[in-house]
Amino acid sequence: MSGGRHVVPVGRSFTPEEGAQLTVLSVLDAVYGVSHGDSELVERGRRTLTRLRAVQHP
Repeated sequence: MSGGRHVVPVGRSFTPEEGAQLTVLSVLDAVYGVSHGDSELVERGRRTLTRLRAVQHP
């Protein structure tokens, strides 16, 4: 086996409502991180917002 990670999907897909809730919670977490000025939280928040924008506007 190589040194890379292999992720195996587990469980079921999200319902549309669960997917929307996950998006909202991700945005809230990102905004919280950005608003607190901690460099690690700011970077994580920015990455999350960038990822969400890419998904919403491919």
